[in-house]
Amino acid sequence: MLGVIVNDRLSASDHVSNLLESSSRLLYAFCVLNTHAAHGLPSVSLQDVFRSMILGRIQYSSPVWSGNCSAADRARLDGFLKQCKRRGFCEKELPSISEIFDDINNIFFADVLKNSQHVLQTFLHDRTHLQYQLVLVLTLHATLSCGQPT
Repeated sequence: MLGVIVNDRLSASDHVSNLLESSSRLLYAFCVLNTHAAHGLPSVSLQDVFRSMILGRIQYSSPVWSGNCSAADRARLDGFLKQCKRRGFCEKELPSISEIFDDINNIFFADVLKNSQHVLQTFLHDRTHLQYQLVLVLTLHATLSCGQPT
């Protein structure tokens, strides 16, 4: 996809590095704007700008690259988000990067399931419903262990 960097090892490390570098530059610009403005931006406005500019970059096409993130990449992204929380650029309740990726992947998958014309529908198998009869298994287990049915 456009803007996603994947290296020869199919790792997202280069993409994460590029993402963190560009996002750090934007944070610096936020700091400069906030300190040189007459009274600074209200925290709600600053968080709105953070969500649209920084979080939007992180979330952009994340279903494509988040699966190729190593634990170290996720730790780097989490560290960046913690720094943003400390500085007040985003709300303190912002979830971890893994939770953000999970939410986006769930939304994406739900959209694929709802749209019968989606290109990925051909790769989905028909859903089979399995019914388990645990009572029968427990009765069989009791018969084998005691020698007599209960």
